[in-house]
Amino acid sequence: MTQQIHHGTIADPLWPENSPLVQRARESAITCFAGVTRKVPRNSDFIPEPYFAHLERVAATLRSLGYSDAVIAAAYLHDHTEDLDDWDLERIKDEFGAEVAELVRNVSFDDTSRPWLERRYELLAKWQAASPEALAIGCADQLDNMQSTIRWLKLGFRVEDLMDHSFSDYLDWYKRYGEVFRARLGGNLPEEFDAVLAEYEALGSGTDLG
Repeated sequence: MTQQIHHGTIADPLWPENSPLVQRARESAITCFAGVTRKVPRNSDFIPEPYFAHLERVAATLRSLGYSDAVIAAAYLHDHTEDLDDWDLERIKDEFGAEVAELVRNVSFDDTSRPWLERRYELLAKWQAASPEALAIGCADQLDNMQSTIRWLKLGFRVEDLMDHSFSDYLDWYKRYGEVFRARLGGNLPEEFDAVLAEYEALGSGTDLG
C-alpha cells in the first residue's frame, strides 16, 4: 500500500490577494511544473508531493517576511531556467521584467550539465556578490530543501536514499551557504537556516556512509 508524507504543502495560502506580477508567476509555476514531483526515498512506496509545493513554500516564506512582489515572483520562478527546456533568462525578462530575471539569475545554475561540484562553487560565487533580495530567495530555497530532507531522516531514511550525493557532501555545502547568509543577509532568515542546519546535522550524522 502506498503511503503519503505531509510536507506542509500550501494548497491555498491565506495571504491577501496576489499582485498581478505574483499571480502570473504563480500560475506559470503551477502550469510548468504540472505532473512534476519531489523525490521520495528509493524503493519506497511513498506518494511524492507535487514539485509546485516546494515553490509555494519558498514564496510563502519570503512573503511572510515582507519581501517585494518581484522577490516573491522570482521565488515561484527560481527553478524555471534550470529545469524547463523552453525557459531562459530572456524569456523571464520578457514576461516578468528585468528585476525578476536578475533575481532568478542569481539563484540558478547557469549550466545544469556541469558537474555537481562545479555548480555548487558557481552558486556560492554568485551569492557572495548577489543582492540581499536574491540571497533571501536562495536561503529560503535551501531552507525548504533541508526541511524536506529532515522529514525523511526522521522516518529513518538516509540522505543517500534520496540523493545522488552523500550526507557529508550536502552538509558541507549547507554550511558554506550558511556562512554567506550570516555575513550578508540581515533579519531572522539566517538564524532559522542555522537552526534547521543544526537539526539536519544532528539527524543525519548517524546516516553517513562515508
